[in-house]
Amino acid sequence: MGVYKKIKKTHEGHALLNIGSGPRTHCEWNNLDFSLYARLARHKRLTRFLNAVGLLSDFRYDNLRKIDPEIIHWDVYKGLPFHDNVFDFVYHSHFITHIDRDAAFFVTKECHRILKSGGIVRLVVPDLEQIVNLYNEAMADLDAARPGGNEKHAEAVDELFELMVRRSAWGTSRQSFLVNEHLNMLLTRISHMESCKILEI
Repeated sequence: MGVYKKIKKTHEGHALLNIGSGPRTHCEWNNLDFSLYARLARHKRLTRFLNAVGLLSDFRYDNLRKIDPEIIHWDVYKGLPFHDNVFDFVYHSHFITHIDRDAAFFVTKECHRILKSGGIVRLVVPDLEQIVNLYNEAMADLDAARPGGNEKHAEAVDELFELMVRRSAWGTSRQSFLVNEHLNMLLTRISHMESCKILEI
C-alpha cells in the first residue's frame, strides 16, 4: 500500500480527514473518495469537454467544479493510505453503508490506526428507526387509501432497501448504458495515465 504524505492542516495545525466525501469537500480537510468525482476533479478541461458532449450531466459538472482539486482518489478496500497517528479528526457520513459489511470493520480499524492519541472519529449512518417509521406511515396511507400513498410507499421501500440491493451508484444507475460505457472506458484510460507522484510505494 502506498503512503500519502502531503497532509493538509488547518490554521490551528489540526489534520482532518473526510472519508467518502463525494462532492462535499472542504479545502482545509483531506478529502478522500473513490467516486467519479474524485477521478475527474483534477481534469478540468476534460470535464468541460465531457459536459459539452453530453457524457457528463450539468448536475455532475456543477458538483465537480465545487470539489477540492486536491481530493485523494483512493479505494478504501486497500486500507487508508496514511501513516499511523496522523489525524486529529476522522469523519465519514453515510459512507460505511456503501461498502461490504466485512470491509466496514477493516476500515473502522484503519480509522483508529491513523488517528492520533486523543483524536476523534465521527461516523454518521442512516437512521433506521426513522426509515422504518416512514415505511409504517406509507403503509398507513395505503391502508387508508390516501392520495399519494403509492408514491410514498415506493419512496419508503427505496429508502429501506436500496443500499442492500443496489449494484451501481445512484447517479450512475440513472444514466444511459452508452454514457456509462464511454465513461468507464475513459476513466480506465485516465487511471492508466495518471502518475503516482504523491505516493511512496
